[in-house]
Amino acid sequence: MSGLSLTQLVIELVRRLKGVEPNASVKASIYEVVESNGLEKYDDVPSWLIKFFRSIIDGQSTEKVYIYEEESQKSEADVWNFLAELENILGIESDDYGEGIEMVFKPLGIYAFISLESGFYRIQSAKDTQCTSYAAKKLSDSSSS
Repeated sequence: MSGLSLTQLVIELVRRLKGVEPNASVKASIYEVVESNGLEKYDDVPSWLIKFFRSIIDGQSTEKVYIYEEESQKSEADVWNFLAELENILGIESDDYGEGIEMVFKPLGIYAFISLESGFYRIQSAKDTQCTSYAAKKLSDSSSS
């Protein structure tokens, strides 16, 4: 999956979440959200964001991955708005409470947290023995909230 654009990664994520090929309308929505947030050019996409989506698609847990140290972006890309708009397309539970963003990818058994305040993300798989009880609870009851 190396070398895939952000758009291609999001389309692959939809495939994994839904178990089917996204239709033309969903793909158009993905293209629109990527473009409207200034993320259509590979060089404008922070490398941590590509790694973030790859880890989710691959079902890989991570330790804290620091996002601000990795690179300083000079583009006008709006990653945070992109993630907010993506929630409806992906059909996931997401909660942006200012200092952080929680994302629950229940069909994949993945819980992701991005700390805006501390500048890191962490992904936890329900299959991982190191999955915290908080993440496990979010994965088990996210459909009831």
